[in-house]
Amino acid sequence: NEVNPYRSLTRWTNCNGKQLCGTCIVDVENGLNLCSMKSMDEASTLRDNPDSYRLSCVTDVYGDITVKVQGPVGADQWTR
Repeated sequence: NEVNPYRSLTRWTNCNGKQLCGTCIVDVENGLNLCSMKSMDEASTLRDNPDSYRLSCVTDVYGDITVKVQGPVGADQWTR
């Protein structure tokens, strides 16, 4: 849907979907049950954030959901 989850230069300096940097975090406000399960790598990257936070680069969506982009994140996402 052409929504940019990145802040500033992280649009070009991210990990390219390797689940390492956390620059593409979104908060799934509605429809979390319509998203793929978190991998161990994604869960590790997001460990200091709420359970509703997902990495948009690796999350598959199977229906209509509502997300918030560029919300507050944990200290581990230093590249944001």
